[in-house]
Amino acid sequence: MSTQPRPNLPLDEDEELRDKIREELEQDHAERLEKLAHRKQRAKERTEERKQTLRVEGTKKLRDEVRDQFYDEKGYVEYVDASGRREWVPKEEYEWRMRRRKRSRRADLPMSNRMREVVVTAVALVIVVLIGIVFVLKA
Repeated sequence: MSTQPRPNLPLDEDEELRDKIREELEQDHAERLEKLAHRKQRAKERTEERKQTLRVEGTKKLRDEVRDQFYDEKGYVEYVDASGRREWVPKEEYEWRMRRRKRSRRADLPMSNRMREVVVTAVALVIVVLIGIVFVLKA
């Protein structure tokens, strides 16, 4: 409250001013209560979101544990394909994929290692003979 004396106002004006001030205070009070209700609702929603996130994380963790245990029991093996993707497969499938991979690599090779050595040696001999002929002709 202020320490200054109020100017003397007629009773009607004084009452009007009181009503106006009270009305402003009521409006401010209502806005505050609305904001508080909104804050409480938002806090409740965030709490529910956190609980849901924790439930999802717990479910994922449990799923991972059960899957790992299942794969161990069934003898699954981690397989990495040509593009680097990792996948858990039964041992039989892993062996089959590796055999298939080995065969496909052999099919890619146009000739065996022994044949490759023979060709490289022959090309080297031809180059040596050509160099020898060039030296003989220049001399």
